Amino acid sequence: MGMVPSRCLRFGATLVAVTAAAFAPVPARADADSAVQRFAAISVVAAETAGVERSPDVAVARAAVDSAAAALAQARGVNGWAALIGYATQPQGSATPIQWQQRLGTYQLQTTLGDVQAFAPLVTQARAALAQTITDELVAERTEKLKIVVLYFGAVQARVQRGAKDDALASAEAFEGDVRTRYAAGKAPRLDLLRAEVATAKARADQANAQGIDANATDALAREIAQPAGDLRELVDDTPPPAGVIDADKAVARALAFRPEMRSADATIAQAVAARGAALRATVPPVTLTGGYLHGDDGGSIVGGPIFTASVTIPLSGVAAARIHAQDAAIRAATSHRASVARALAVEVGSAARSAAAAIIAHDATSTEVALAKSELDLATSEYAGERGTGITVGIVRDLYTQAVSDDIAALYAQVQAQATLDVELTPDR
Repeated sequence: MGMVPSRCLRFGATLVAVTAAAFAPVPARADADSAVQRFAAISVVAAETAGVERSPDVAVARAAVDSAAAALAQARGVNGWAALIGYATQPQGSATPIQWQQRLGTYQLQTTLGDVQAFAPLVTQARAALAQTITDELVAERTEKLKIVVLYFGAVQARVQRGAKDDALASAEAFEGDVRTRYAAGKAPRLDLLRAEVATAKARADQANAQGIDANATDALAREIAQPAGDLRELVDDTPPPAGVIDADKAVARALAFRPEMRSADATIAQAVAARGAALRATVPPVTLTGGYLHGDDGGSIVGGPIFTASVTIPLSGVAAARIHAQDAAIRAATSHRASVARALAVEVGSAARSAAAAIIAHDATSTEVALAKSELDLATSEYAGERGTGITVGIVRDLYTQAVSDDIAALYAQVQAQATLDVELTPDR
């Protein structure tokens, strides 16, 4: 079953005291200001790191970075220049019985002017592509961290909720036993006993559901970070940094200034602009220049000297113009994509900031709800002990208190999760 959360242990003494004094045990619960809990074996930050290192999505993004780096190296190597070395031998016609052979060796340096002109844009395009894949990798890492935050605090909350349901069942069983004793003594009506039995059955069902939710949540986290589920049995108290309320507009402005999604969108635009430059220069008819030195034996005569050739290739189709139009469209698409990314980022970060602020208010409200429900339960229990109240009233008030405890636990970890999410959203990448 695992370790009972400290919030439940701390209330154990209160449970015993109330049982002894009023013959009506109440659900175990810590005070509203009790420490947040986390898994003893791994913190949320360590879980984020483990998740990033084991994420297949991050691995795909990192492979794309390696591929883009290789493409940049390749682009830098294609500079338009080439060395040509040739050797040819062939028989020559002769009026004499002697069969002459022509042997010629050439050593040349060749370039196509269009390739030289396109070199810089192509390198710029490859560099922009590399920058884009790097920022895409950062996006994948951040996405994985956000996923871990949800799984981690979902698993911790499930464990704490399970402990609360365990205590609620123990309380319901103890109260049913007390009502049964009173009923046997003729001091409680049959209706009180039936109501107590219903409450026990409900608490037992709630406990079973909580155990299933706890097991599923722990398994999901363990698989995501590739750690045995058995390592996630124990909880310890943790004191997270105080929740910081930040204006949504300020949070959005900060995120837009450094988030990798924006850098990736900017790199996409730069890549499209560079590709257009390369397409524009490709409209110039390619001129190929070849120069070098020829040396050989031509029919018994030694020949040698510099050589030079030039050729112009004139395209007879409109392919080059079509390429430019295609790149113009790519630039427009990249610009619109940047605007879309900025809008989505503003919605995402603004929502995280507002959710974090709302979670603080919500938890304060549930803490008040628990305090009031506890006072109501104390009063009902006191009246029941003095035989001025009924077991039905105690059962109803107990259900309200149990639900308030569950709401408060959910609100507490919703606040912690919202703050952790906002921290990930606003933490600059490496």
